[in-house]
Amino acid sequence: MKLRIGILVAVGLFLTACFQAEPKLDASSEERFNESMRAVSDSLNPEIRERFAKSLFAIALNPNGDEKPVLAQLVELANNNDNSSNMIFLRAGAIVDRKTGMQVIALADQRRLENYKRQLSALNDEIETLQEDLDAAKTRAEESERILNAISISGALYYWNNDRYLRSPAIDFNIENNGSFAIKRIFAHGVVETPGRSIPWIDEDFNYEFTGGLEPGESKALSLAPNQFGSWGKAELKDRTDLVMSITLLDLENAAGEKMVNPRGALSVPEIQSNLERKLELKAEVLAKITEVQATLGIQTVN
Repeated sequence: MKLRIGILVAVGLFLTACFQAEPKLDASSEERFNESMRAVSDSLNPEIRERFAKSLFAIALNPNGDEKPVLAQLVELANNNDNSSNMIFLRAGAIVDRKTGMQVIALADQRRLENYKRQLSALNDEIETLQEDLDAAKTRAEESERILNAISISGALYYWNNDRYLRSPAIDFNIENNGSFAIKRIFAHGVVETPGRSIPWIDEDFNYEFTGGLEPGESKALSLAPNQFGSWGKAELKDRTDLVMSITLLDLENAAGEKMVNPRGALSVPEIQSNLERKLELKAEVLAKITEVQATLGIQTVN
C-alpha cells in the first residue's frame, strides 16, 4: 500500500512538473517586466535563450513591424531619450506582455517572414519590369545597329599637317548618309595604332556637328582638327609614317538634337542585364531566408 501511494505521489509530482506553466513576460510595470524577462531567460537552454534575446531586441527595434530600414530604426533609437535599461520595456512591453519565451521567438520569426515576403513581392515586380526593359533595350539595340549600318565611314587618316606656323594633328575621313533622316551630329570613337604594337597610341571618343546637317543620300569629306593639347596631340606621333586609324560610329543626333542610338538616360542591354542578374540573386537569397524561417515556424515552404 505504501509503495502504491509513493508511486502515485511521484507520478503526481512528475505530472505537475510537466504541466507547470512556462514563465511569461509581465509588462504591468518596468520592475515586473525586468524580473519576468530574467525568469523567462533562465528557463531556456543557452541556444534558445540567445534566440529569445535577439527576438526581443528585434521587436523593440521595430515595434510596429513595418518596412522601415534598419538604419532608420537605429537612428530613431539613438534619438530616443529613453535609457537602455527600459528601452525594451517601453518599446516592446505591450507587444510581448503575457508571452512565453518561445512565443516571443515565434512572433519575431513571423515578422521576419512577413518582411521577407514583402521583399520577395517587390523583387518579383522589379524583375518583371527589368525583363520588360531588357526586351525593349534589345529591340532598341537591333534598331540602333540598323541605323548605324546605314552610315558609311571610309578613308580614315590621322596625321600632322605641315602648317609652317604651327603644326597640329588632323583627322580626315569620308562619311555618307544612307539612312532615312538628316544627321546633325555624329559621335564616334577613334583608334590610332601601329600594326604589330599591342597598345594603341590614341584610343578616344570624339564628335562632330555638321553645318547644315548631312541629309539622306549626301556624303562629305571631313578634315577635323582635334585638341592638340590632349591625347590627339602627342608630339611623338608628328613624323611617324606607320600610323593606322580606325573609326567606329557610336551615335547620331537627328535634326532635333535627339540621340538615335543611345537615348539620354536609357540603360544599355549589358547594364540592364547586370541589374536583372543581381535582382535574381537577391530573390534567391530571400527565398532561402523564407524557407529557413518557415522551417523554424513549422510552415510548409511555398515559393
